[in-house]
This record gives sequence, structure tokens and C-alpha cells, in this order.
Amino acid sequence: MLTRLLLTNFRSYDQLTFTPSSKVTIISGPNACGKTNLLESLQLLAFSRSLRSASDTNLIKWGSDFCLVSADFNKAADSTLEISATLQIKNGRLIKTFRHNKIAQKALANIGALSLVYFSPENISLISGPPPARRRYLDAALSLVDKNYRYHLVKYFAALRQRNALLKNNHGINSEDIHHWDHKLAEPAVEIIKKRRQFIDWLNQELLANYRFFEPSTQSLNIQYLSSLPLLNGDLSTDQFRLFLQNSLNQDLKQRTTTIGPQRDDFSLSLNGRPLSLFGSRGEWRGVLLSLKALESEFIYRQKGTRPILLLDDVFSELDETRRAAIFQLIEKHQTLITTANQDSMKNLVKKGAEIFAIKKEYLTSPVVRQ
Repeated sequence: MLTRLLLTNFRSYDQLTFTPSSKVTIISGPNACGKTNLLESLQLLAFSRSLRSASDTNLIKWGSDFCLVSADFNKAADSTLEISATLQIKNGRLIKTFRHNKIAQKALANIGALSLVYFSPENISLISGPPPARRRYLDAALSLVDKNYRYHLVKYFAALRQRNALLKNNHGINSEDIHHWDHKLAEPAVEIIKKRRQFIDWLNQELLANYRFFEPSTQSLNIQYLSSLPLLNGDLSTDQFRLFLQNSLNQDLKQRTTTIGPQRDDFSLSLNGRPLSLFGSRGEWRGVLLSLKALESEFIYRQKGTRPILLLDDVFSELDETRRAAIFQLIEKHQTLITTANQDSMKNLVKKGAEIFAIKKEYLTSPVVRQ
């Protein structure tokens, strides 16, 4: 449970000390006052990077050369944990330092120390957006619960950058060099694909029942992993993956990039036998998205035994009463931070004991005020 959040030179904040409720905290304020920035600071602690910004340099307040995010948590058996992240620009380079109870941690080891699920209207890209949004969804959920998955993800993309650099070489390539990186790619690729498919299989078992809370008459709702590997059925071996890479080499040379592998995979959703992205309504999109986020939370809980913190960024403005009721039911199990520009939409939560904090746009030093 989050008990205290401290920000220094983070995004729009000079200084902020914030003590949320143990249950539901509503962060209210006008648009562009820094509500989302506050939630983003927790993403940095959970994933060792922002899921919102293309560059973590943007997290440092304009005119500063460093920022600090520090948070205190109550863990099981009365233990406490302080997680901190310092981002500093030195000689034009961004240096990130993470600490747990003052002890330095590598960025990779820091991931997963804090579990959270982030939900915003922008997540609709999971349904209608390009494949990278769906790969990020898979990687975020799996990275929080599985350190081996994180390790293989880093290992794979490090090797992929080297192989792609060879493919872009205008002076020709050495086949031995390509085969070297094929071997480096094979093991992590097989593990990434296996874990992703297992997660998709689990979602498939749970998704329809969860979605029927909104639409009881729904006949079918399916999620399918789409592999870039030809005719992939059953378990994949490292030898098979290397063979696929060898067979795709001519195509890779034409496109000057690796055309198969986890970086090209995707998943699709179908509702009542039809592609959701093409035939689903906006209401159906939102319902499926809410189900995916609820199941992401449940998956983390089943794997780690603790409920993740829910970050709900201005989600109520686009939901009907049925879907709002589903969120109200979900947050009863979690510590939850909600941002809104409309306090009136939060009346039911306030009646149940939610605390409201207001961010005043004119405040720059300590903008969060309990109401």
C-alpha cells in the first residue's frame, strides 16, 4: 500500500508531498494542471520508465537537470519499502538511479517491486490502435510478475539491435555474423513467445465471463495470439526459430530489418465471431477494454499474491452507468488513485469514504490540497 509520495522537479512539480488514502483517493483539478503527471511518477517506479513519454528526459521539469520520485509502501508482515528514482542529465546523457530502502538497484531489477495497473481513455488503442500498443500491454503485465520474462525481453532486443544494424550495412554482410545473432535471438524469443501465449490462453478462459457483466447476451469473445512465424502451432524450439530466421533472411535484407519474431507479433479480439476493431461499437470497445484491465489486475494478484494499485486517469467521463458500476466493484479490492476534472461524477465514491484532493492550477510548489 502506498503511504507517501514525494516529487522533486518532476514534470510540472517543483515539490510535492502527497499522502493518499489507503482505499480510494480522488485527485481533482482542471485540465493541464498535473493530475496525470502524478500518476506517471508511479509508473516510473513500477516499470523503471514512463509508459507515457517517448523519452524519460521529458520527466525532468523544464529548466532543471534532475528529478526525484520517492514513495513509501507498507508491505506484508508490517514491513516497509521505500522506492526512489533519480533522473539526472550529465554531459548530455540521462542517468537513472533506482534505490530500495537506500540500496541501489539496477533498472531491470527495480521493475515489479511496485505493482500497478494504469487505465485511461488512451488505452482504447488496445482495441483500435497499431500492434505496438498491444505488445506493450502483454509486456507490461508479464514484466511486473516474471523477472525471467524481463530478462529475456532485454536480452532479445539487445541482440535484435545488433542483427538489424548488420542488415542495414551498405557494404554487405557476413553470414557468420548473422548466424551469430540468430543464435543469440533464439532462446529469449522462444521464452517471450511462450509466456505471451500462456497469458493469452489464460485471458481467453476468463474474458467472456468478465465481459458478460456488461453484455449478458454475448455469445463469444475471443482473443488470439498472432505470430509472425509461419504456421506456428504447439511449442516452439530454438532450432525452429533459427530456421525461421534463416528462411526469412532474403526478405530481411530487402527490408533491412528483422521481419519475424516477438517484435512483430500481435493479438486480435473478436466479438460474436466478428473482428472487434472493425465491427464493434465504441461502447463494446470500452467494455472489452475494461475487462482486459480487470483481468490484468487479477493476473498480477494471482501471480504475486498482492493486489496492484489501480491508477484510473479520467476514465469515468466516457463510461455509462453500467461500466461505472463495474469499476466501482473493481476498486473495492484495491488501493486506487483516480483523476477527474469533474468532482460531481465522484459523488458515489465520496459517499463510500473516498478522499478528495484538489490540484490548484496556480500552486506550483505544493499543489495537492485535501478537501
